[in-house]
Amino acid sequence: MIFNMQMFHILKYSIILLLLYNILTVGILYFSNYKIKNIFWKFTPYEFNQLLYYPNHLRISPSSNKKDKDISIEILKKNINRNYLDIEYWNYKFFIENIDRDNKKELQNAFYKTLVLSKNNRKKKLNLTYYFTNNYSNFSSPYKVKIIKTIFSKD
Repeated sequence: MIFNMQMFHILKYSIILLLLYNILTVGILYFSNYKIKNIFWKFTPYEFNQLLYYPNHLRISPSSNKKDKDISIEILKKNINRNYLDIEYWNYKFFIENIDRDNKKELQNAFYKTLVLSKNNRKKKLNLTYYFTNNYSNFSSPYKVKIIKTIFSKD
């Protein structure tokens, strides 16, 4: 009887903690102050697109201003460990870096990771190959070698 009562209390407190955590993380997602959200973002289970798209509407377009692009890049940097193998993450990072072109190394890195992760997507790989051939001179020599090896690999 005592064991059942202890298990009931453990279960009750676990559910309460889970509910509080969920309320806190959803509150962080919908909180309007970006600075506070930026502090707590690493504790939430959300991916980059849940912060960028809705409810904040920070999706970047070629006509977006520099401040929005910088905020998006900062959000992407916070989520690099969470989305390391997500092709959409690297594709979006490449898109933002391609618009901005301030940091050439980040652009090359995002392009390379997008290319590697698109190995099984022939259409995406073809589009990236086309981009690479048109912008060949914008890449550094080490990245040129890595990208060419990736494009022509049989794997």
